[in-house]
Amino acid sequence: MNQSKLTALLDRAPLSAALIASLSVVACTEPNPSYEACQARPYACTEVELCDGVDGDGDGQVDEGLEEPCGLFLPISISGTEGKFGRSIAVFDDLDGDGYEEVYVGASPALHKIGELPPVDPQGSVFLLNGANLERLQQISRLGVFGAQVAVGDFDGDGARELAVANPFGGDEGQVGVWVYERDGSLNARYLAEEPLTRFGTSITVTSPQAEGASGDALLISEPLWSGEAGDESGRLVALTINQGRAQVDHSLEGTEANQRLGERILSSFDKDGDESPEVLSTLWRENDNGESREVWLLNGVSGARELRVATNEDTQGSFGEGLAWGYFHGEEEPNLALGAPRIQPQEGAERGRVYFVNERGESLGTTGVEGKEYGSVLLTIKRSPELGDLILVGGRGYLRLFGPNREVARELPLEFDEVPTLATSSQPDPDGRIRVYVGFPEAGKLYILGVR
Repeated sequence: MNQSKLTALLDRAPLSAALIASLSVVACTEPNPSYEACQARPYACTEVELCDGVDGDGDGQVDEGLEEPCGLFLPISISGTEGKFGRSIAVFDDLDGDGYEEVYVGASPALHKIGELPPVDPQGSVFLLNGANLERLQQISRLGVFGAQVAVGDFDGDGARELAVANPFGGDEGQVGVWVYERDGSLNARYLAEEPLTRFGTSITVTSPQAEGASGDALLISEPLWSGEAGDESGRLVALTINQGRAQVDHSLEGTEANQRLGERILSSFDKDGDESPEVLSTLWRENDNGESREVWLLNGVSGARELRVATNEDTQGSFGEGLAWGYFHGEEEPNLALGAPRIQPQEGAERGRVYFVNERGESLGTTGVEGKEYGSVLLTIKRSPELGDLILVGGRGYLRLFGPNREVARELPLEFDEVPTLATSSQPDPDGRIRVYVGFPEAGKLYILGVR
């Protein structure tokens, strides 16, 4: 892309401000039907079930009829035999036709932060698990932090989805790059980073290809420490497709300033301009009144031009945009963005976090209240019908909070381990009528299933 053209497009982007709003906490129950309702529908006049995973009225359905969303951990979990099991999760296809989508789980050492010592002799693996019982079906391993990020998509345009695995740090022996595998575990293609220390593959997401004649999906890969014409560590995003077993660059986008580190977090988003290509959410660093801080940009999926810039005047200690999500959270027809900042500098006491909500024009829809324990580190959208609206899970260290429509708290979910979890959701309800959320605890090496109705 022509650099001067990109800069000119970016300069016209709007700003947004953050407002503070408090939330009311509601119980995960529904009042019993009124007397009048009982007269009209006697068969409905049974005691409404609690959100407890039990068939309270004996009708063969569990937790039905609840006005607020219900989320419960299912009695299914698995421990990893390799270190850091649960570092990344991607839900795949229902390969055996039992109604449960299979799931890929990465077991990878954490990517060390800038200035920290890297892991010694790192090695990572990715496992394919049966969606019904979490039985292990496949294992793929490589040297490095292989499995730090995983994604699924039809990257070669053959109508079947593949697994993409990122290895952002290879250690002394391993290679840095992205590997793409077929569903039987065979290697389809690979793409190695030009430089081994640019954090190629720090974040990956699925987007649309732009090259003429390309079909299927493109894999968008962040490289936040890449240095280009704009200066050192300006960062860039690289989109790959596969043609006859060879990964090739479909398009790319470079940062516009030194030390911008474009793409530390990226997420494929909604199609804001109607060009049938999803826009991309990306974090990056900018100078502001508090010094260096992080912002979130919504980038055009075709041109890379900035559609939206979201920032806050709060001192978020560089954590703004740590969690990214989008969905229809407010009962409206337009999509909203949710942006987590888990480390806001308080007036007194320990650091706390919050989640900021904005609409597609960057106008503030309010924020959650501030909470402790790295609240807002991870966000996950649970897709439902347009009539019901989407749900959002907000994660912190040791707990999850499930929000229903209009940001009302539907369920508090304390976690067994005092760490920030990894989250991924199924694309459709399982045979029990629940959306499955896979909750990984890489430090503990465990994977749990949360059922949301």
